[in-house]
Amino acid sequence: GDKVSVTAPPPMAYGERREENVIRFPVPSESKDTSVGDVLILRNNKGKDVKAKVLEVGEEYVKCDMNHPLAGQTLTFDLEVVGIQHPCAPANAPPDCEQITFAAGNFWSAELLFQRVEGVIGTCVGYTQGHVPKPTFQEVGGGKTGHAMAVRVLYDPKIVNFEALLSHFWEHLGYNATTFGVFEEDSGPMFRSGIYFDTEAQKCQAEKSALEKQLQLKRPVVTEVQAASPDFWLAEDKHQSYLAARGQLNAKGCTDEIKPYG
Repeated sequence: GDKVSVTAPPPMAYGERREENVIRFPVPSESKDTSVGDVLILRNNKGKDVKAKVLEVGEEYVKCDMNHPLAGQTLTFDLEVVGIQHPCAPANAPPDCEQITFAAGNFWSAELLFQRVEGVIGTCVGYTQGHVPKPTFQEVGGGKTGHAMAVRVLYDPKIVNFEALLSHFWEHLGYNATTFGVFEEDSGPMFRSGIYFDTEAQKCQAEKSALEKQLQLKRPVVTEVQAASPDFWLAEDKHQSYLAARGQLNAKGCTDEIKPYG
């Protein structure tokens, strides 16, 4: 409910208005019908397309302004606090849903994997099983907080069962189930693999599946099977849905190759 006015001078908003962004060039043959006020798409010297407003049209030239319409202006915003995001995910799943936390090395790729599974309602990435409250990505990456980088999966058990989620997890993990803290190009205790259960039923199924995986690989499986820590600390916003935000498909049923680092 708190309200505040914030003023953003040009350097903090759309920058100063620059005269060098007002350019004049010959009229292209395909632009003979250009009029004052039109908006053209031009390519700057960095190869980026920018919008330019036509200021003047002569017999053989066009004068355009590539400055942002709000460039040079001081902006004032009236803000009201409508909510505060707690850095910790809810401890319990909503009614009629279940949740499980998986650590599988790079949490960007693990999240995309489960986003594609039919019956998965939501995902978030964060830090679990550690001893330092409210850790940052940099702190966890330093390997001294005890956390694993993980994805919390919220799912509808009427659509997808836990056994199916385990199958996706083990397939994604592959032989990294036998290497502690190593996944693809990443290494360190924060990249260890783990199944962090919420219920006794999940615990029994996870332990059984880990044993089956060990027999299949004929090597000791080092994936942790533990009760989920009460605190699942959400990773910073830029890490949430990281790969989907960069163009990799997260549609249900998608089988495109996951590129772990975007």
